[in-house]
Formats: sequence, structure tokens, C-alpha cells
Amino acid sequence: MELKFKDIKEMQEYFFESDKNRDEIFTSLFLCLQKGILNKEDSVPFANIEFETGSSMQLNCEKEDFNLILNNCLSYFEDAEKYERCAEVLKLIERAKLY
Repeated sequence: MELKFKDIKEMQEYFFESDKNRDEIFTSLFLCLQKGILNKEDSVPFANIEFETGSSMQLNCEKEDFNLILNNCLSYFEDAEKYERCAEVLKLIERAKLY
């Protein structure tokens, strides 16, 4: 996920204050974890963020957090009634237990 923001405040609004971005955020989380788990990685990049000032940051998901993040994704997709995605998350949770 490549994101550009004016400043930290705009980034915080995107991630924490606006529900309109939830689907994109949770879908991106799921996809990055899927890639990481299938490749047996210990850390996967979730978002590359650039600011107008020229500074940047990368958000990563660490292996020890995969299960928690997947369960959060599952809750979101259940609430959004995206049951096919729920099934994919459940399969990934099981796969994550194998490594």
C-alpha cells in the first residue's frame, strides 16, 4: 500500500478517524499477511507512507502480531458481511499455525 499525506494529522485521520478507508486498510492488511505467511516471512511491509515534507515511513507487520491482525481482519470482514474473505482469513489463520 503506497500512501501520500500532507502531514501526520492527515495520516491519523486516514487510519483512525474515517470509516470510509476501513475496507482498503483491512484488505491490504490481509493481502500483506497472506504473502508473508505463504512465504514464511517474519515481517511484512504493510504501507509505505510519504509526506509532503519529503520524509517517509514504512509500516510493517511482525510475525508475533500476525494472529492478532488476522483476527481483527476476520472481525471486520464479518461485520462487513464479506464472507468469502472471512473464509480466506480462516484458512490463513490455520496456515499461520504451521510455521
